[in-house]
Amino acid sequence: EVVEQYYNNTIRKLEEYDNKNGTKLLETLEVYLKYNFKRTLVADKLFIHVETLRYRLNRIEEITGYSVEDPEGLFALQMGLKIKRLIKIK
Repeated sequence: EVVEQYYNNTIRKLEEYDNKNGTKLLETLEVYLKYNFKRTLVADKLFIHVETLRYRLNRIEEITGYSVEDPEGLFALQMGLKIKRLIKIK
C-alpha cells in the first residue's frame, strides 16, 4: 500500500499527464536516467532539440514536484519507475 502510494505520488502523475496531453514525459525521464543525465546525448536519442529536452525536464519537475537537478529528486523518480515496473508485473 505504501509502495503504491509512492508510485502514485511520482510516476503515475506523469503517466496521466502523458495520456491526457499526448506527451512523452515519462519516456523522456526514462531516457534521461538511462543515459546518466547527459542532455545532449539524451536529446539525440529522443530525436529532439536540447531546448525541448530542457522544457520537458521542467515539466516533469512541475508535475511531480521532484527536481531532476537534485540527487534526492532523481532518486525519488528512479524509485517511482522501479515501483511502476513491479506493480505492472503483478
